[in-house]
Amino acid sequence: MGFFTHNARIAGTVAMGLLRRRRTNPPAGLNMHIYKARAGLLDLDGYLHMNNAAYLTHAELARWNWFAYSGLLGFVARRKLLFLVTNSAITYRAPIGPWKPFDVTTEICGWDERSITLRHNFVVKSGRRAAQNLVSARIMDGATGELLAPGPVLAEIGVPSTVREQSPAEEAALARFAELNAALRETTSSRRDPPP
Repeated sequence: MGFFTHNARIAGTVAMGLLRRRRTNPPAGLNMHIYKARAGLLDLDGYLHMNNAAYLTHAELARWNWFAYSGLLGFVARRKLLFLVTNSAITYRAPIGPWKPFDVTTEICGWDERSITLRHNFVVKSGRRAAQNLVSARIMDGATGELLAPGPVLAEIGVPSTVREQSPAEEAALARFAELNAALRETTSSRRDPPP
């Protein structure tokens, strides 16, 4: 997808979030957010299903929409903060066909001294989960380049100190995602690829 097309989509989803914010009163803090979309022409593969990369694009659009609707976008701009995705894992459970509506629910699953973990669930009209994406993100001070601990920043935003209680299966998935994140960080810490 081209630079201009992608950024136009981001601008559009931010505008939708800001408009929704003006029409309704968003809840305090960053609770679960629902972003509504359809699988458009730019999202489809040769099988006329939403392609793998499009899920990650819609997860990003869901975050932008959430930032705009919740008011986080203004906070981030004032503080010159950057949210940087450092890891992402996704599982696909069912296809999404052309022009089919779907929701992306986004929630903060937790954080440690280093990063925040988000979950995006892709849900089709029947209520079936089509995909799930776990994302790890760091917060950077855009003025200094310093990586910040998420806890104090999230407290300043108004995020509750505890998140929704996770099911045992969700807890297991989050633990494995943290292990994968650590392992990938270790294997990519070298600046050069190992010799063949």
